Amino acid sequence: MRAGVKQSDWFVRMQANNLIKVERKGVTRAYLAVPDPSVYEEINDLMNEKYGWADRYTGFLFGRDASVPINLQVAPAEPH
Repeated sequence: MRAGVKQSDWFVRMQANNLIKVERKGVTRAYLAVPDPSVYEEINDLMNEKYGWADRYTGFLFGRDASVPINLQVAPAEPH
C-alpha cells in the first residue's frame, strides 16, 4: 500500500489514527498502518505488477518521488 503524496486526505487521517480495519472474504482484521520508506522499491514493484499499465501511467503523470509506502502490521488484540 502506498500514498501518492504525504498531503493526501486519507493519508493525513490515517496518521491521526493509524488503526484501520480491513475486510477480506467476510473476515475483518485490525491493523496498524505505519509509513515505511525502507520498502519504497518493493511496494512500487508490487503495485506495478498488480496494476500494470495503469500504475505506470499514473507514475508517468505524477511521479513516484513523493509516494509513501505503508506497512500494515497486525494490531494488538483489544482487552476484553
